[in-house]
Amino acid sequence: MATQIAVGDLRQVFERARDLDGSMEERLNTFADAVRLQHPSSAAIVDRMVSRLRENGAGETAPKPGEVMPL
Repeated sequence: MATQIAVGDLRQVFERARDLDGSMEERLNTFADAVRLQHPSSAAIVDRMVSRLRENGAGETAPKPGEVMPL
């Protein structure tokens, strides 16, 4: 039961970050901050994930907020 609650909480946190009208950096920060607050025991895992995404340039070539998506 506790695992189902944690997964549901993380899904909500992810969806909230995903739906932001902001850069990938802002979305990652929002997700990581929310996980740290709601599930401190998972913070290190999320920090490693965010670090890997940043190291690999996640979102760098994506259109910025307000730019038109390429076809």
